[in-house]
Amino acid sequence: MISPNAAVLERWYKAPQMMVRELFGATPDAWQDEVLATFPTTPRTAMKASKGPGKSCVMAWLGWNFLLTRPHPNIAATSISGDNLRDGLWKEMAHWRNKVPMLQARFEWQTERIFAREAQATWFMSARAW
Repeated sequence: MISPNAAVLERWYKAPQMMVRELFGATPDAWQDEVLATFPTTPRTAMKASKGPGKSCVMAWLGWNFLLTRPHPNIAATSISGDNLRDGLWKEMAHWRNKVPMLQARFEWQTERIFAREAQATWFMSARAW
C-alpha cells in the first residue's frame, strides 16, 4: 500500500483498477476489473443484480477512487432502501477505509456520510435512501 502523490492520483484517475491493486492490495475478479477499467470513460455502468458476486465491493472501490482522485467531489450514493445501502455499500466503504491508514487519516466515516477532514462541507459522499 502506498501514499499517493499527484502523479499516482492521476494514474489512479485514469486506471481505477491500479488503485485497487496498489492502495488496497486486492485483486479484482475479471468482471470487476472490466468495470473498473471502463469507469473513467463510461461512468454509467449497469451490473446484473444477484447476491454475492462483489457488486458492492466494486462500487466501494469506485467511491474511494472518486473521493481520492477528484478535488471536492459531492457524491450521493443511493439504493432501493436505507437498509440495503447501509448493509451493502456503506459497510464496504468502511471495510476498505479501515484497511488503509491514509484513508483513515484523510476521511471521516459516519453512518450516513464520508467526508475529507480538511473540507467537510465540500468534499464528501452521502448515503441517501431512495
